Amino acid sequence: MDNLRKAPYLIMIVSLLFFPSNIFSTPLCSSDNEVQPSECPHGTVTNRCGNTVCAKGLREPCMVYRWERDLCGGGTFCGCGFCMGCNNNLQCWDCESSAAGR
Repeated sequence: MDNLRKAPYLIMIVSLLFFPSNIFSTPLCSSDNEVQPSECPHGTVTNRCGNTVCAKGLREPCMVYRWERDLCGGGTFCGCGFCMGCNNNLQCWDCESSAAGR
């Protein structure tokens, strides 16, 4: 019975040895990737590192990684893994009504 109680701890220790914690962490921040607003057709947003990056537009994949959640451009938001809503040019798209047209 004691071996059954120790099993979860043993599994956790073995997992940490084979899968180091850096696999599950977010990438390191870099300030080398700053962009100019004129380079970005959908505007700019600030990423989790505080860097200015190009925003994603309608139908572009978002939240591929958990730290990319807020990278959709003005008027759009991340839903169903793609930027959706209505952008600043009043072009609109949502996942449900356009599921077949991705």
